[in-house]
Amino acid sequence: MDTETKNQVSSTVAGSGSIEKKFLLFHLLQQRSLWLMNIRWFVPPCMVLAVGVALGAGFDFYWQGVLRVALFILLYNTIFYVLHRWIMKRTKENLRVFTLFQEGLDYLAMYFLIHYTGGISSPMVLFYIFPIILAAILLKREAAWGFANMAVIGMSAIALLEFFNIIPWHGIYFRGVAYGLLPNAPMHIGILILFFAAAVYITAFLSSSIMEVLKERVIDLSRSHEEIEAVNQLKDRFIMRVAHNLKAPLASTIDMLDILDREYMGQLNTKQKEYIERIDGRLKTMILMIQDLLALARRREETKKPQEELVDLLDIHQRICRVYADKARDKGLDFQVDLPQDPVLIDGDKDMLEQMVENLISNAVKYTEKGNVEIKLRYRTDGWIIIQVKDSGIGIPKEDMGYLFSDFFRAKNAKKLQPFGTGLGLALIKQAAEQHKGNVEIHSKEGEGTVFTVKLPSKG
Repeated sequence: MDTETKNQVSSTVAGSGSIEKKFLLFHLLQQRSLWLMNIRWFVPPCMVLAVGVALGAGFDFYWQGVLRVALFILLYNTIFYVLHRWIMKRTKENLRVFTLFQEGLDYLAMYFLIHYTGGISSPMVLFYIFPIILAAILLKREAAWGFANMAVIGMSAIALLEFFNIIPWHGIYFRGVAYGLLPNAPMHIGILILFFAAAVYITAFLSSSIMEVLKERVIDLSRSHEEIEAVNQLKDRFIMRVAHNLKAPLASTIDMLDILDREYMGQLNTKQKEYIERIDGRLKTMILMIQDLLALARRREETKKPQEELVDLLDIHQRICRVYADKARDKGLDFQVDLPQDPVLIDGDKDMLEQMVENLISNAVKYTEKGNVEIKLRYRTDGWIIIQVKDSGIGIPKEDMGYLFSDFFRAKNAKKLQPFGTGLGLALIKQAAEQHKGNVEIHSKEGEGTVFTVKLPSKG
């Protein structure tokens, strides 16, 4: 990419870079906040199930408190779910506070759950890891460290309150034997808190660092996409400029050759006429290629919908069929046209629809050496218009079918028969059909012919 192009791309992308970043992060925060609420619906049933399994296995603990925590989680998650549609439409800061409040209540529920299942020696202490990771994903780096501090402070407070008998100790027993540490073992409890603190702080550091890298990668990918789009726009504008500059002199050259061919400048011998006809054919092929390039560039540049006007597809078919009937006859083809008597009306872009029909018919004539070409236009009873072009030509190789609508792609047998071509005709056909809310179907077998069927919505 040269310096001028880089500057143009940078100016195109720079203005939307910060907006794109804010929008992307806001969208991610929305999705993750909703995901957090959806995950929380599964927590109360799992807690109830765990209580049932533990009691059935012979454990004894303050299960009534655990069920209260489950009910508390269900209650505040319901409130959050009711409020989330309103919150999601607010600012990013409102959504961040909303997510932070969710995490805070999760921590409060966790404090009670730890207290009811053995305090500092509760097997549930490992669950503190998950809110820290979620905070790193959903919020800023500071939030993850804040929740890590809350975990350490909360666990230390529970241990101290239980040690001084300010709150009762609810242990877990299995067949009458206490599980874990009693609250009167200060040395062991201190060591547990020390290692617990190390674990949560390491988790906060790793998760927040990884998320910072991932967020930057997402933003970089978004910027790269914008730059690619900007380069494509510059390329299309360049194609249009070059094509326009080539079209005029080529058309003038064809006119001059026509003057020579008609012998206005003097009589020509057989060899001279043959060379002029070959040159004329090559130049007309180049004109068609330039028209395809111009059409492709225009379609890409126009992000708006096609210009709506009432178009008669019958009139388009009649005009184009008159032109290609002569070409088909010159090749010895049976050119069959099945058109309705009444106008076939559609709301759409006349130029785009006309080019679509011409590409369909010209391809059929171009790639059929013997046999027939059939063109049909009809209304269907379900309100759709069907354009069908069938030929007995070279067909399409099976391995090429998946690439037909790609820009600049030509099947290998098409290249062999017609060396010159842009490979844009089918791409433009598909684009025109889709922009008019229709579709294209292809049925083909190599060596036996092809059927193109375009389905378009009729007027009304």
